[in-house]
Amino acid sequence: IRQAKERYHIKLENPREVVIIGDSIHDVESAHHIKGTSVGVTTGHTSGEKLRAAGADLVFPGVSHYKEIVAQVDQLVSFK
Repeated sequence: IRQAKERYHIKLENPREVVIIGDSIHDVESAHHIKGTSVGVTTGHTSGEKLRAAGADLVFPGVSHYKEIVAQVDQLVSFK
């Protein structure tokens, strides 16, 4: 994230604006490590229940639900 901010001159006021979508507990933990928003998808070996228990902000059956993901992330995070 730091490298992307420097390389592309991104001003990040709110770390929650960084959204990490992944199918593992490690992905959820990575999002929380940077104080970002975590979206779990159950396309891998990790169940939705385990992703929620790890602290995923949202859980979906897959990224094919991208419109719903975007809508719900927009409700969680106030983008400017």
